[in-house]
Amino acid sequence: MSAQIEERLKSYIPHLNPKFRTLRDLKSPLSASWLAVLNKKNTESAVLVPIQVIDGKLHLIFTKRNENLKSHAGQICFPGGRIDDSDKSIEACALRESYEEINIQQHQVKVLGKLDSFITGTGFQISPIVGMVDSEYELQIKSKEVEKVFSAPLDFFLENKNQKEKIIMRHETQFRIYEFYFEDLIIWGATASIIMNLIEVIQTKTI
Repeated sequence: MSAQIEERLKSYIPHLNPKFRTLRDLKSPLSASWLAVLNKKNTESAVLVPIQVIDGKLHLIFTKRNENLKSHAGQICFPGGRIDDSDKSIEACALRESYEEINIQQHQVKVLGKLDSFITGTGFQISPIVGMVDSEYELQIKSKEVEKVFSAPLDFFLENKNQKEKIIMRHETQFRIYEFYFEDLIIWGATASIIMNLIEVIQTKTI
């Protein structure tokens, strides 16, 4: 399965318009407030979607943000952050942030491809980079922003029964979102959207 996923990610062409994934989950007319978010210059950021073989099975690696942070406190995320002037590319940002947060070193990651960028209600444009992490990497925390680092089997997210769909109101607009309940944690928001995009790539017969 690992080789199949790698091949599909390499051939996947992300949507060029970052508004695409936001608008595809629209469930009501778009409000002026949301339109303003979509049309403004959003903060560009990148995340690494780390896949690692653990005990012979593919796992996704996540972080839980510290509860005392000013933004996105306590949320489950992939390692990542804002693109700095020093970052030469989106990929460079994702790898740098992953090292700074949970000590994944660049030589331990084989970049497989990109997923769709999208815009969040908090004004971020997130670009996900998918990478296979060496088995030698051991989960560890390197940043005070991170409260916890953990892995979850990819198979868990691929099961339809674990993909909980929900309608929420955001910026006076209704949207469909997804949630995953893994052990005692809720994975939702941008992270769940990225996971659903990854599932689409994995499960689509022709890309």
